[in-house]
Amino acid sequence: MKNRSAFIRTVPMSTPIPSVIALAKVKGMKVSPSLVHKVRSDMRDKMRKTAKPASVPAVMPSTPRAHSAKHVLVVIASEIGMSKAIDILMRLRAAALLIIKA
Repeated sequence: MKNRSAFIRTVPMSTPIPSVIALAKVKGMKVSPSLVHKVRSDMRDKMRKTAKPASVPAVMPSTPRAHSAKHVLVVIASEIGMSKAIDILMRLRAAALLIIKA
């Protein structure tokens, strides 16, 4: 890769600047800290411009789904799979019953 800015954009933003410089050196490129800072700053500006503001409904529903425990449970179950979610719930129920009986 001959373009230094393109290389910097491929490195995760969480990578410290000295590490980016070392990685570039391994690739045979000479990169300055100011160039890394400038490219990352431009990337952040571009991300801010393309990010869309969250839309707020004009009227809030009487029972917001985002705060519903049932909704959270459904979302988690859809992420990890229903059978795994049921297994976890059954283990938690058994542990709660042991605590209650004690």
